Amino acid sequence: VLSEVCVGLISLLDGISTNLEAVHDKLDSEGLKTLKEVRMALGPEGDGIVKEVRIEKLVNSVNDADLTLLERRLFEAVITALILNRAAVNLQNGEVSGRNQAISSLESVISSESVSMRTIRFASDLVFEHSVGIESLEAWYRENDSKSPECQIVKAALLEKSGDLIGSAWAYKDAASKLMEIDIERSAIFLRWSLISFAHGGGWKEAVSLIDAYPTLSASVTNRFKMYLNVCKDCTEKNQLGATSRVIDHVSNEERVRDDEEDGPSIVESLESIKMYPVEHGLPIDPFQGRVMAAIMKMSHSSQSRRSDLERRFDSEMRSKEKNTFSIVTVIEQVAEMSPIRALRMFERALKSGEFEGREKKILQNTQRNLFTRQSGKISVRERKTLGSLGLKPLVLVDTNILIDALKDDLLRELSPDSLGSFAWTMQRAFHWKLRSLAKEDRVLLSIPRAAMGEFMNRVKSPDIVLDLFENVYIERSSWDETVSEKFLQERVSSIISIFNNWDGDDLESASNEIDLEVFLTNHRDIFRVVDQHKREHKEDIPARTEIGGESIYPEKGDCDIMTSAAIIADSFSIGVGSVAVATRDSDFKLVSRALEEEFGFGVIGDLQQLNKLAYLDS
Repeated sequence: VLSEVCVGLISLLDGISTNLEAVHDKLDSEGLKTLKEVRMALGPEGDGIVKEVRIEKLVNSVNDADLTLLERRLFEAVITALILNRAAVNLQNGEVSGRNQAISSLESVISSESVSMRTIRFASDLVFEHSVGIESLEAWYRENDSKSPECQIVKAALLEKSGDLIGSAWAYKDAASKLMEIDIERSAIFLRWSLISFAHGGGWKEAVSLIDAYPTLSASVTNRFKMYLNVCKDCTEKNQLGATSRVIDHVSNEERVRDDEEDGPSIVESLESIKMYPVEHGLPIDPFQGRVMAAIMKMSHSSQSRRSDLERRFDSEMRSKEKNTFSIVTVIEQVAEMSPIRALRMFERALKSGEFEGREKKILQNTQRNLFTRQSGKISVRERKTLGSLGLKPLVLVDTNILIDALKDDLLRELSPDSLGSFAWTMQRAFHWKLRSLAKEDRVLLSIPRAAMGEFMNRVKSPDIVLDLFENVYIERSSWDETVSEKFLQERVSSIISIFNNWDGDDLESASNEIDLEVFLTNHRDIFRVVDQHKREHKEDIPARTEIGGESIYPEKGDCDIMTSAAIIADSFSIGVGSVAVATRDSDFKLVSRALEEEFGFGVIGDLQQLNKLAYLDS
């Protein structure tokens, strides 16, 4: 028979804490105080700061306690879980010192001879989420599970950390191949990571071959990225003329699709836009940008002569050792007469160059802001994405699955005796709490699309329906019935809606707009067919898929409505909005995220790295 202490510790590790009095009785006053402080610090609303001395005090208290062997092992598991939670929070915060501390803690815990599978799985999830290299974890997999996809993923993160990007790319590709039949979504994610590692490492030929070999990968990256890779590949094969022609052909095709016009000005304008493509996506600038500049020079004639002259003057001013801020502003203001968005991007380029400080930087910032204020009614949200210096906020449309996660977490906090909720710090939990935190800090705007709101309300109609959402958490029915009444549930639901719906923008969802979503969906038929098959094989109950051309393989109506809403906002001129993204874990969005961004101008975020990047927390 398990002691009350064992029951309390097991319940703490599994989610809802019960019998904590028995656990607390085993610790001295210092240990009890430390346990509470650490749990609060690592909770959703804690500061995340847990100094090593706190952990040591708890360890000493447990060592001095009168415990059975099982109780001692369970206490050790709790301490390990706290260390892992601290590592997760440190990685989530994104600071270099915290990241280094997290890696050090993980190395120490995993190096233990008695390391548990729970710890291995948790640490592996952190590697997948944050791309951290952990040597002891790689050694564990090499010895115990060397043929698993996890082994390759951990290996890839280490290779990336050491600077071997090509080796990292091959390891990610191997992991993706092993996951292909098990988890199509994760397989696609690691294929993309492989592609990105090849791109960052200069493996252009390998990157192009990877796209050619996997149709689902081809469908999940943009035509612009494919063009970028092929241009770089052409250059490495000494085919500079072919690379320049490829850039021009790509832009010409984009213009033809957009409005059947192929005039010089619009092509040069598009060339100017894609020049910053590698900068916007953190990709190597060379040799791509050189070929774009060659394309601009080739196309800059006749009606473009004045614009080209201004561009050359701007480049000359930026290359000068003695920067003349007045001259730069004068050139940009002349460009603004022809193209406000181009002028704003030139301001952005100057500000991000790091060449201006103090008064000079302030002049550039104020002039850019004044220009945007005058022209904001002509510059759509999708065009503003790269204008980070303006201080515009990202707008995040929150999907149903994120709302459900948040509601469940809030209810667990209400059910737990210490009001701290779940002991585990999962990636899903970290994501919705980070969204809350960013909204509270006024760094992002949040909105619940009409379709997501309808589905959410349908899934939280009653306490019984909501209880069924807790699939892997044991909750005593008596405790649930006592705490979660109809009235109480509706209060919590209203609270969640209030938290994740703080944008006071116009009701654009009902605006008439020519968003041709059906064409986009059918153009990505191959990937939606794979997603549909995977969902049918791995989920018992899936919503009705949308039928197009006799095939019911496309996203459900609610998801299509959310895509349309995001596209409408991206094309709008909403005040204060700098970009728009959908927060979701749904593979219907995630596997075509880059294509959605290219076609409709909105992004898709589903993890902390993407969220931090969106909120300008990562450089």
